[in-house]
Amino acid sequence: MRKKWFSVVFQVAARIEAGELSCSVARISSEGRFWSELGGGEAQDAGAPDEDEQIESLLAATNMIYELVDHELVPVENAWGTVPKVELLHPKKVGK
Repeated sequence: MRKKWFSVVFQVAARIEAGELSCSVARISSEGRFWSELGGGEAQDAGAPDEDEQIESLLAATNMIYELVDHELVPVENAWGTVPKVELLHPKKVGK
């Protein structure tokens, strides 16, 4: 997992160096320098393999879905604290 993560990091770094990501830097020569160029601190090891799923479920619990009814935002309470679903979208409710 760690090797895959570093591969992605260096792919992003290469795109930054090439000027493809709306930012610029002369050259990024190390992992630590990559993070400092992004304004971060020391690079940290990735967490446990299931950590991403835990964070995603905690973030989903903060979702608050609203719909516009008569120019007012009204909570869709049965959708709060869940991952948004396609079923919530209604083509006739799309704003123009």
